[in-house]
Amino acid sequence: MAAVAVARRRGRPQNPLTIVPPADVVDTVVLMDLKVNAKFIHTWITVDYETTRNWLVRHRLLANSATCRQYHRAMRLTKCEELEFDKEQWRCRDCSMAQSIRKSSFFEDAHLSLMEQLEIIYWWTTDNSQVAIMLELNVSHKTLID
Repeated sequence: MAAVAVARRRGRPQNPLTIVPPADVVDTVVLMDLKVNAKFIHTWITVDYETTRNWLVRHRLLANSATCRQYHRAMRLTKCEELEFDKEQWRCRDCSMAQSIRKSSFFEDAHLSLMEQLEIIYWWTTDNSQVAIMLELNVSHKTLID
């Protein structure tokens, strides 16, 4: 038998260009028709950071990719432990420009984790009072109105 040569890349694997496979991103109509309750949110969406982030990307609430403004090339998703909440960002390999994964989204200016924000949004949409939401999520009034 002839030996088959396999080309191997040396070093670390490259950082991804997308958060989820583009085929996994659903049409916006799916989000509009989505029926959820608190159990669904806690069991399937806000389990951990990655699950929450991926759900938001699949439902087009966060961008699945980013493009460098200077070089107009796809940015890569990189880890960044210095960041307070997300611990990852988009980074250009050519100019090292970094950009939040929250850029140009509803979540961009918030000082809460994606999980906390999604839970607050759920409770707001169920017509609960501010006091009820503060008790349910154990957050302050200042946090709730920010």
